[in-house]
Amino acid sequence: MVVHHGAGSRLILAYPAWRLQGGDVVSDAVDAAGRNGVAVARTHDGERTEWIFDKSAAGLLGERTVLVEDNAWGKAGTVVSSVAVIDSGIVDEAGQAPVAAGQR
Repeated sequence: MVVHHGAGSRLILAYPAWRLQGGDVVSDAVDAAGRNGVAVARTHDGERTEWIFDKSAAGLLGERTVLVEDNAWGKAGTVVSSVAVIDSGIVDEAGQAPVAAGQR
């Protein structure tokens, strides 16, 4: 079974949850692949965790963690982790590869 969601579903679900937990919006965030997007972000213990979404399709691009205050990891503004989601899919069992969109 392959489940398809609309392009904005992740953002629609993530934004209210993030706002309830004291979250914020970063209007120009960049993922590990260099793609720009809009992020829902939450700051905790001197670090801001950002979930970055494509501005037009609202698909999840990646996430990153940025220091908002100087600490042992570095100075404020330092990106300490960054991830890019290149592909994703849903399968019936672990170890299976998702079916490509054109092969369904």
